[in-house]
Amino acid sequence: MSTEPLGLEFEPRILHSIVKQGGKKKLDALLTMFRREAPIRLAEIEATKDAVDAKATARVLKSSCANLGLLGLEDLCDQIISGRNHAQVLPEMKSSLNKAFLYLSQARNSI
Repeated sequence: MSTEPLGLEFEPRILHSIVKQGGKKKLDALLTMFRREAPIRLAEIEATKDAVDAKATARVLKSSCANLGLLGLEDLCDQIISGRNHAQVLPEMKSSLNKAFLYLSQARNSI
């Protein structure tokens, strides 16, 4: 895959593995779910004042990121889980999520 990483770390082999195991239909379903759910999880992290709730939601988002090979976003989730103030991480997460959406669209079209 010749997709540029857009300043984030991605693992394109994961997307290829998904297609190999379940076809493009499975990949499309996962991408649709991620595009729908990731902004919701990010908004939940942003809205919470409680670090425990932010960590729990970051774990859910981290799992989705890992399933799609979005290593940069996965790392940002890890920072929240490890105790970094989620308010400090949010600006970078928002930017990274937008870049991830672009990456996933480009990657989907090139597989």
